[in-house]
Amino acid sequence: MPKQLFLCLFFLFFCLRGFSAVFVVTSNADSGPGTLRDALTQAAANGSAEKDYINFNLPDVSEAGRTITLLSLLPNVSSNLMIDGSTQPGNKFGISDAKITLTQNTVGQYPAESYAFKGEDVNNIEIDGFYFSLFESSNYDGAGIYITHSSNVIIGAVDKGNVFSLIEEPVYLYYCNNCKVSANLFGIDPFTSEVEATAWTCNLQVYCSNGIIIGGNTAKEGNMFIYGRNSTQFAVSGLDPQTGMASFDSDSCIFKNNIIGYNADNGSYCYGGLSNIKHLEITSNILNYNSSLVISNISEEVLIRGNRCNIDPPNPGKSFSIISPYALNSVKKAIIGGPDPSDANSIINSIFYGQNSQAISAYKCYDILIQRNSIACKAGAYGVYSVTESMVELPVISINAVNGNIISGKATPMSEVEVFSDSECQLCEPTHYLGSVTANSDSTWKFTATGLSSGYSASASINGRTSLFTKVGYNADNAIIKNPSCGNSNGSIKGITVVNSTKTEWTDQTGKIVGTSPDINNLPPGTYTFTAYLGSFCNVKSNSYTLIDATPHINDANLKISQNQCGKDDGSIDGLYIDNTSNYTIKSATWTDGNLNNVGSGYNLDNVAAGNYTFTVVTTDNCVVTYGPVSIKNSTGPNIDQANQIIQPTNCGQSTGSITDITATGTGTLKYVWLNAQQQQVGNTADLTNQPAGTYKLQVTDDTQCGPVYSADITIPETNGITMDESKVQVTNALCGGTGSITGIQVTGASGYKWTDANNHTLITTTPDVGALEPGSYTLTATNSYGCSKSSAVYIITQPISFPYPVYAATYTQACNLLANGGVSVATDGSVKSARWVDAQGTTVETGSSLSNVVAGTYQLYLTDNNGCEKLYNSYTIDQYPEFTVANYATITADECGLNNGSVGATTIAGGIPPYTYSWSDANNKPLGSTNLLTNLAAGTYILHVNDNGCGSVDITYTVTEQTYIPPAPSVTNVQLCSSGNGLLTVNNPSANTTYRLYASQSATQPLDEQKGGRFNINVPGNVSYYVSEVDGTCESSRAEIDVTVGVSSTDIANAFTPNGDGINDYWQIKNIDNYTNATIQVFNRYGQLLFESKGYAKPFDGTYKGQKLAAGVYYYIINLNAKCNLLSGSLTLIR
Repeated sequence: MPKQLFLCLFFLFFCLRGFSAVFVVTSNADSGPGTLRDALTQAAANGSAEKDYINFNLPDVSEAGRTITLLSLLPNVSSNLMIDGSTQPGNKFGISDAKITLTQNTVGQYPAESYAFKGEDVNNIEIDGFYFSLFESSNYDGAGIYITHSSNVIIGAVDKGNVFSLIEEPVYLYYCNNCKVSANLFGIDPFTSEVEATAWTCNLQVYCSNGIIIGGNTAKEGNMFIYGRNSTQFAVSGLDPQTGMASFDSDSCIFKNNIIGYNADNGSYCYGGLSNIKHLEITSNILNYNSSLVISNISEEVLIRGNRCNIDPPNPGKSFSIISPYALNSVKKAIIGGPDPSDANSIINSIFYGQNSQAISAYKCYDILIQRNSIACKAGAYGVYSVTESMVELPVISINAVNGNIISGKATPMSEVEVFSDSECQLCEPTHYLGSVTANSDSTWKFTATGLSSGYSASASINGRTSLFTKVGYNADNAIIKNPSCGNSNGSIKGITVVNSTKTEWTDQTGKIVGTSPDINNLPPGTYTFTAYLGSFCNVKSNSYTLIDATPHINDANLKISQNQCGKDDGSIDGLYIDNTSNYTIKSATWTDGNLNNVGSGYNLDNVAAGNYTFTVVTTDNCVVTYGPVSIKNSTGPNIDQANQIIQPTNCGQSTGSITDITATGTGTLKYVWLNAQQQQVGNTADLTNQPAGTYKLQVTDDTQCGPVYSADITIPETNGITMDESKVQVTNALCGGTGSITGIQVTGASGYKWTDANNHTLITTTPDVGALEPGSYTLTATNSYGCSKSSAVYIITQPISFPYPVYAATYTQACNLLANGGVSVATDGSVKSARWVDAQGTTVETGSSLSNVVAGTYQLYLTDNNGCEKLYNSYTIDQYPEFTVANYATITADECGLNNGSVGATTIAGGIPPYTYSWSDANNKPLGSTNLLTNLAAGTYILHVNDNGCGSVDITYTVTEQTYIPPAPSVTNVQLCSSGNGLLTVNNPSANTTYRLYASQSATQPLDEQKGGRFNINVPGNVSYYVSEVDGTCESSRAEIDVTVGVSSTDIANAFTPNGDGINDYWQIKNIDNYTNATIQVFNRYGQLLFESKGYAKPFDGTYKGQKLAAGVYYYIINLNAKCNLLSGSLTLIR
């Protein structure tokens, strides 16, 4: 029966399972029998235990006959289902493998949801051979295939790939594991081979999924990604697009044998995004026409091997390569290329040479290893490989020399140096791998090539990291151009930096080499070009630099001269300007008079007297250009012309000097007045004669109403005299301590110098300069051997007023009793140059604004200001903490009976710096507590260690003694037991926590038992006495006696007796019955008749009943001890 039942259940289960079924679509209608909608419904109803198939056999094999236009959403796909459009008879659509078109009715408003196939929480799904087109929604998320939270999904296969065109989200996989997308076409019309925009987002989106394969191991399994409206071709990421957060790193993704980019009129910049993945493999793909892979947040490793870029023939005007094919962001480890030739990636920009992009870029990455790839015509301004904000230190490399076929340079010691020859673009790129060599421990390396190349490049790799590639280059951002000036060859070009260059050249406009280093000097006007070489041919050339003659050109086309009126200072010269100011920098533009005195600055000169004026321009490179002199004359009134004046010097101390041949003009009679420096009249003719050395001025008037005119100051020099120029004198006032000085007076013709103060105290010096002066007035007198002397003006040396210091904040540190640990810190400012502290004895004890490690007391602070003046600033008193001591010792409580109930009460501490910290230890230095008291102590010695907050510590020793007492004896009661064996003895009114001991005798040294609460389990063989004491620690009371009596047992009752009067066994004996005076003893015959009954057993049974002897035989007894004991019964044989 059980076997039959099992078979029935088995067959019932088997019958309930769905069988594998093939559903054939025979109608291209939206709904109804034989439609795709009907097939999906039947497949879902059939269950998912076995794999179902949806095949196609539409009778009309035309393109229109094989087009299914959906009017509403299809049912979701069910698990374990293969939907195979390639089973449809008829030709494939154009260049694709698709045979069935799926589209939606787009007439009218777009629906809120739009997709062809949707699956949720399904597994084992395969969709092949469809042309998906025009699935768009009002939310811009129309999809061809939309599957979430599923596993084992296959989209496309060899010879059965799908086509996606004009769809917002062609394939969308979300939380799907073990998915493969192969042999599909994205973004192309299969009939015209023209690009069709396919995505607002991107062609393929895979998020938060594991075990992803895009493409496959063979070329036929590869997908083709053509074009997306926002440029993104595909995205595989652990990032959750719904939250914007990286929910986890996808465990693996293989991207293999795919093609990105297409040669078409509307091809555009496009890229694929691969991010938040642990293991990523990018192998044997083709990136064409401006395509790029953006690889981000790879937490473990990415392998990039055997890929090719831009391999199709050039198509100018349609496609180009200006971006990095491989852009790495936040990658933990990457291996690009490898030692095997098949691992090498080919990165070629064959359309426009020299674009400003890099083949590989890395941003915030760790270990990036680049090996033996081929990169050509790609190294623009950013180089082959660019690194930004590297998270690790990269190796370094340089090529320092190329001698024939021997290339040498420096690199990180022990790194592997890979050497490459250049491409036809001559950009010094790593195009053809030549070989490798290991850098020496001193960083040098040398490689011998088998043949010559137009240029070379190299990289260094160590510890899984590769350096930047060597590339000849220059940076002219900081170039400084200096034009030549004043007709000299003093131009220069400096500041250009060069890397990886074996030779540099400057050429002029004729092609002549004029320099061989980055900086070039001594250039005349001309055009110059800089070229840096790596080897003989590979080079980079700068733009041309044109140097011009930077001599200022003063233009007087608009010159306007305004003459004086009546000798007033109202003349002016205006209108000059400089033509070429952009070629140089002007340092100064000034006007000088006939005596070379500076009378103005700038291009115009205004409000000057009559005279001759010269305009001078000086550039920053000291090129000097002058214009003039320009004459200003009085238009009315007198004029003075000093052009031909003659000055006759005078001997020292004599009056033989003269000024002659000055020409004056005017109206009527001219009148002359000569004035000396003190404005005293010293002559009244046109010539001044017989005058001492000095400065003179001529005043001329005529008969007009105009006032006088004056000549410029004219100096009659001394022969063998002394000149003194005080224009640059420097007076330094005295600081505290006599530090004044007078310097800068320029004296010529003198041999002796004397300084005199206001009190006629003199100081002889060897030069006009004097120092170490106290405050006062000083005059310099210079003399020579000719008897000439000259005195200076009076110079006053002052002493600065003592600085009024502000009130500075002070911070005190109190000192401990008798300890040198006090201090005070004063917060001075920049007006204090130095400071010192003086104690009560006048001894300097500290320098600086802080005083530390001193005893309590009063200290004086002396401050010195920046003038060197010191004064007492203030006195500061450092207080002392009270003495750190024991104020009150603790009360000690002895330990009683060894119960560890001793204690040391609170100890009171005074003085020092609270708060105090306490610690206890015993005689063995075992730590015990951290408060100021200690409890639960056994007898012994205890030390209290007290520390304050800085002044010290104190140790206090306490001794706890032990004392004893005799506890009262316990109260006990005698015990009666029904029988021998186990029993219980208890103490009357015991304490639950009190210990009691049980002894066998008053003198026993070892107790039989010890129990808290006074309850003893005993085994009593018979009547016995026990003794109980109360124990408190080591103290014990006297012992109280307990008598234990045992009741009657069956062994104590005789089972026969012989009442024959012979004095032997005449009575029925019951042992121990006398202990139970309330016991009842009864004897019955076999009929139950009571023959004997006794309360107590004072008179034993003698075998009689009412005075008559009972017959011999068997009788029965019942004994009730009346002590909560069981009844005793048995048989009794009476023998006569």
